Amino acid sequence: MPSSANHRNAGLDLVSAPTGAITGDAVPLYGEVFSEDQHGLYERLRREWGPVAPVLLEPGLPAWLVLGYYEVLRICRTPRPFSRDTRRWRELQEGVRHGSVPAELVHRPGLAFAEGEEHERLRRAVSDALERLDPAAVARHVREIAGALIDRFAPDGHADLVRRYAHRLPPYVLTKIVGVPDGEVAAFAAILTREVRPGRPDDGELERRLLDLVELRRGEPGEDLTSWLIEHPSAPSDKELVHLLRVTLRRGDRPTADLLASALRWLVSDREFGSAVAAHRLGVEDAIDQVLWVDPPVQNGAPHVPTQDARIGRADIGAGDLMVMSFAAANADPVLSGGLAELGHAGLSGRRAHLAWGAGPHRCPAQRLARMIAGVGVEVLLDRLTGLRLEGPAARLDRRPSPLAAGLVSLPVLFEPAPVRNGTEPVFEPAFSDPFTDPEQGSSRGRHAARRGRWFRRS
Repeated sequence: MPSSANHRNAGLDLVSAPTGAITGDAVPLYGEVFSEDQHGLYERLRREWGPVAPVLLEPGLPAWLVLGYYEVLRICRTPRPFSRDTRRWRELQEGVRHGSVPAELVHRPGLAFAEGEEHERLRRAVSDALERLDPAAVARHVREIAGALIDRFAPDGHADLVRRYAHRLPPYVLTKIVGVPDGEVAAFAAILTREVRPGRPDDGELERRLLDLVELRRGEPGEDLTSWLIEHPSAPSDKELVHLLRVTLRRGDRPTADLLASALRWLVSDREFGSAVAAHRLGVEDAIDQVLWVDPPVQNGAPHVPTQDARIGRADIGAGDLMVMSFAAANADPVLSGGLAELGHAGLSGRRAHLAWGAGPHRCPAQRLARMIAGVGVEVLLDRLTGLRLEGPAARLDRRPSPLAAGLVSLPVLFEPAPVRNGTEPVFEPAFSDPFTDPEQGSSRGRHAARRGRWFRRS
């Protein structure tokens, strides 16, 4: 938790004199050094540059990485002059190929890059719709899906918890919450998984299916997120609805999966952490917060582009430069009381001032839902499987080669074989046929199962 005694002046000065471009001192956020020791690299940058440092996101793609806790807060809370509209980014204006730019940084219509009144209107619609979710009903459904997934590998005594569990639970839950009919859940889940792979940034198929979903729910409203967005007083257009749903699925799926995977990794690789959770000395909710402090699912994100020159610390940032917030580095900023290294697991318990969900107007509106999916996912797995342990050394666990969200690629574990609890049939068909090998399970029209989940709050 930040200490008021250590509160550092964020030192954001707007300057009228033009500043230089990012220089050859920029440090790559890729390659062996970054992949093997992200936090070590952040600390080196902090020592050499202070709260903001020049980096390369990809070869030839410069940016400023904001490392300071209070600097991240100030920038995220100050829409002017720090804009979320990445179309202002100089490199894009001067012709950098989009193919070399991480998809998360490319402007799209909708909530993530909107500003001002437009952002407030869209944000209110999403927040109001999410508020109508019944937490108890959502938790029950997460348990059902988690149990069915575990049934598929429990008797084996071994599994890759990333590929067979963490990356499958969120897409099934989220697609049901937005109102996807049972017969199409598998196809949606497959799209969410398939299109986040390198070289497949286009969301055309997902957006086409979402437009079909909007048309369906306009005629057949249900108790789901899509129907609630349609009936919201802000009256989003069909195009806006598709973008809102896409952001809900995209920004909710992989980060939640990575959060769950990281929590499971800590459980099986850190003896102190794992034993504290297993013995109920550390509640799952507090355990999730500890993971959000030390290993946030989005390590670097929330792109901003200043509309005028600024000086932050020792960095002279030009108008049109790209600034990327380092939530992972900010959470470890020494200005926080004690610092992560000194606090340890016990000291972090109950502290929620981390920046894993962002800050300011663009702070994640679905954090409660993400926490619930990850937390219940951990609880169900611990209830079902005993003797969980890594199959191999923790040092060999690979991460995605991403400068922004380098989540775990795999988490192979061993455990005591356990019986199937829910029988041989999955919770509902055909959603649990494997969408990762058969992505065309459902069609975008015509096969709408009658049963719908109950997500709404009872009055």
